[in-house]
Amino acid sequence: MSAINRGKEIAVLKGEQSGASDLRKSGAATDVQGSASEAATAPLGRQPSDKTDSPATVDQAHIEQPDPYAFRDLAAQEDMAFWAMWMFVAAMATFVVTSLGTLLIWRQVKLTRVAVEDTGKATMAMERQNEIAEQSQRPWLSVKYRALGPVVREPSGQFFFSYKIIVTNTGQSPAIGIVDHAMISQIEPGPVGLQRFTDEAMALLSETSSALAPGEESQMDCAKFYVQTTHISPNGLLADGSLPSILVGVVYQNPRDGVPHCTVLNLHVGQLFSEDGPQIRDARSVTLKRKVMT
Repeated sequence: MSAINRGKEIAVLKGEQSGASDLRKSGAATDVQGSASEAATAPLGRQPSDKTDSPATVDQAHIEQPDPYAFRDLAAQEDMAFWAMWMFVAAMATFVVTSLGTLLIWRQVKLTRVAVEDTGKATMAMERQNEIAEQSQRPWLSVKYRALGPVVREPSGQFFFSYKIIVTNTGQSPAIGIVDHAMISQIEPGPVGLQRFTDEAMALLSETSSALAPGEESQMDCAKFYVQTTHISPNGLLADGSLPSILVGVVYQNPRDGVPHCTVLNLHVGQLFSEDGPQIRDARSVTLKRKVMT
């Protein structure tokens, strides 16, 4: 009996050992399957590593970790690109605004120039209108000659002749400071000759002068007009062979401004001097070359 019981105990112990062995095998298999399943489902960057990795493998894993400075550089580049884009947009907007401003300024300058030109034209037109109005209201003296000559030589050697003129005020205002005058000129009564005639007559203003109302007429004469013979040859001609001109007329003033004006007759009288002595044509043969009124 004891031998039988002991045999049963040995059999039971073997069975327990066999069960424990089977359990260990099944657990190991389960662990292997779990590891394989985890390895299959895990990302590539997170593959399970063997607990027995070498130091070289650990260093390589450490080197392959992301660099935080690279992320910051990338972020800085993105910020720079963002602000560069907005700076470009702002520059383009500034260019457009500047171009529009320049265009508006150019147009304003053009309009201002046109306005200035129009103002200048209007001013000139107004001045011309004022001048016309002034001329229509100022005195105008008309001169006609009645007698001229003869030429007389004095014992002193000087020559003179006489003249008579009719002066009429055809203007709308009275003429004051009227002085009759005559002059032998070697040039046509242009600006230089008229200025000389006016100056010589104004020098006589203090000696004799008169006034004429609008529409009034007066006769003026000079019994002795002395001839300046310094520029006249003995034959009665000028140095260039041309005939001298006799200027007879009046100088007068406008009472509004005191500006002197003149009316001059340019007379052609032939030779004043000849081999037979001084001579002059009578009034019937005197030719009026030109009448000048200023």
